[in-house]
Amino acid sequence: MFCVSKAMENVYENVRKEINGEQIKECLQTMLATLQSPEFIRKVGQIKTESNNDMVYLMRVLFPMVVEIQTQIVGSIGLSSTKDGLKEFLMRANQLSQDDEEIRNLFIEIKNIYLPSSVYM
Repeated sequence: MFCVSKAMENVYENVRKEINGEQIKECLQTMLATLQSPEFIRKVGQIKTESNNDMVYLMRVLFPMVVEIQTQIVGSIGLSSTKDGLKEFLMRANQLSQDDEEIRNLFIEIKNIYLPSSVYM
């Protein structure tokens, strides 16, 4: 059992190292397009109406939806379609955003959709 787990850990480590800036950009662009889709915008509108300006309610319902979308998308570049895969993706994207303005801007656009600006500034 340990050998299989260790082998899978090594495979995952190798996949993670191979993710490049272009793959990050493509994923972020796909995430942004999905979050700006009419279907998602309609859902957000319904959630905002139901929330009655309750930010906690809004985040409790909206944030898991965003995480689910992002988790599915990171699977397309070879990462695990889990929260751990998303975490790895976001860490790598954040790292690259320090030197890549396009990645940084995509990150900001995505965050603006579901986070109040005061949360991450």
